[in-house]
Amino acid sequence: MLRSLLQQRVVLITGKGGVGKTSVAAALARLAAARGSACSWSEIGLSAEVSSPLARLFGRATLQPRLNQLLPDSPGFLLLAHLGHQIFFESVLRSRTLTRAALSSKGIRKLL
Repeated sequence: MLRSLLQQRVVLITGKGGVGKTSVAAALARLAAARGSACSWSEIGLSAEVSSPLARLFGRATLQPRLNQLLPDSPGFLLLAHLGHQIFFESVLRSRTLTRAALSSKGIRKLL
């Protein structure tokens, strides 16, 4: 099963809070690196200043919204939620002005 999993182009680790998603993701990254497979990983966060559970499993406190090399051949990225929202709204609304207005709306922010 692990061989098949590691041969996939994309593996998403999802689930409710506290079920071990971060530990599974870190273990898979370490296993892929140990087997010589190149892999990249990402964590979705709110801020680069907030402590990262994934980074802690690799001996760091935080991740940055740029390339983070925690293992050989295993770059990782911190995906900031607000940037994802901005990119999505700009692609749909096709206007930075409308995007700024939408993202400053209390009603829309509650939905995000």
